[in-house]
Amino acid sequence: MEDITYKFPSNGVLIKNNKESKEDNDIEKKKIEIFFRNYKIDIDCKDVHTAINSITYIIDLKCKTKVSTIKSFKDDLMMMFNAIDIEFQIAINGTAYLGIHLIKHKNKILMLGDLIQEEEFVASQKKIPIIIGKDFNDKIVIEDLTQLPHLLIAGTTGTGKSNFLSTIIVDIIYKLRPDEVKLVLVDTRITNFKRFNTLPHLLIPVITESQKAIGMLAYLIQEMINRYKLFEDKKVDNIDSYNKISEEKLPRIIIIIEDFYDLMMDTEKEIEIYIQKLINICRESGINIIISTQRPSTNVITGVIKVNISARIAFKVPSQIDSKTIIDIAGAEELLIYGDILFSKVSECKVKRVQVPYISDIEIKDIINEIETINKAKLLSSIDNDNYNNFDKNCDIEDEEDDTDLFLEDAIETVIETGQASASFIQRKFDIGYARAGRIIDQMEKRKIISGYEGSKPRKVLITLEKWKRLKNKEEK
Repeated sequence: MEDITYKFPSNGVLIKNNKESKEDNDIEKKKIEIFFRNYKIDIDCKDVHTAINSITYIIDLKCKTKVSTIKSFKDDLMMMFNAIDIEFQIAINGTAYLGIHLIKHKNKILMLGDLIQEEEFVASQKKIPIIIGKDFNDKIVIEDLTQLPHLLIAGTTGTGKSNFLSTIIVDIIYKLRPDEVKLVLVDTRITNFKRFNTLPHLLIPVITESQKAIGMLAYLIQEMINRYKLFEDKKVDNIDSYNKISEEKLPRIIIIIEDFYDLMMDTEKEIEIYIQKLINICRESGINIIISTQRPSTNVITGVIKVNISARIAFKVPSQIDSKTIIDIAGAEELLIYGDILFSKVSECKVKRVQVPYISDIEIKDIINEIETINKAKLLSSIDNDNYNNFDKNCDIEDEEDDTDLFLEDAIETVIETGQASASFIQRKFDIGYARAGRIIDQMEKRKIISGYEGSKPRKVLITLEKWKRLKNKEEK
């Protein structure tokens, strides 16, 4: 398959890449030195970094002034330099200097189209490179998803999480072919991922129902087990080693979930069991997970989730408690409203503040249209779409000639007798997978045995046992 190249529409915004003239830097250095001189503090400004909506001064305190003294001038600095926020970084960039980050009013947008065409990303040799954004030094932050290897994203509604997930998807399809990576997109809100439904990189169409999400996770658990069996046969221990010696290459699989809170509530936290089974040992099999949620509470971001996902991104949150839930420290409550994040990963002891990029709906539409043109909208999926609803925890797919489940009649009688009609109940009662139990519930609904889905409300049993037996006898005759 030929490589795909995407063109990004011009965003009409001039973004400077810290190529400020020496004269501009000298002017900024004098400004900060004069400011502290007015307070009889002697400092030496070593360097200045101008980013898209911030400026960073790297200063030498000459061992004469305490850092706490400099920090006490935060309000005065904000007023004098027209900043909306200030951060101080001790030993910035591994030096013996203090960094003063002045965040300005947001009058420019950091566009993904500009970052994705930078040489550092284009020439990146990372297996799955994703652009996090730019830091205060105007340096592009690129991470390898295979090294993270999973990512948790949380923050208040309207802070840019959904758009950031879209930029990650674009990063992936820009660098990797459909035979190299497969995407599993879960969006129960049906608001963000539906537009990616024609991507050839999709393993299956975008999932918008909680039961199907659990069915897919069950399938992936079995896929992970199957892959480890293949590794064992080839005497290797990871997907990279396997692909080097095997004629049939295995694609990496990336699961992106938005919004995890909805899934937790809809499935009575059952999805956490599947996530835990998958996330514990899926890294070497080439499966990576990205989870996003707008509810960074402990009943959603549980201890199980946190202990297995060490790379985390916090957008703005309402309180310190929420910030600590996500990244274990306070600070996310003071972030700016859109695109301002704190990025934490296990290999770095310090949390990094980054501005994430933005991609417009027009750009996404143009990219998808171009992919459709090149690939003629063929969904190169390893799973037949007709079997999409039939994923079971044991990955056994029913005979498509007869859509009626073998347990359906027994399940109907059990539901009528007990008055309980839920996938979880059917799963426990008949010891089957959640996806299959969900399919049985759907078949009951079609036959008017139970009422339709009403969110958190329990389904109603619509017929009596006597009426069901009469219907059953008529069908047999």
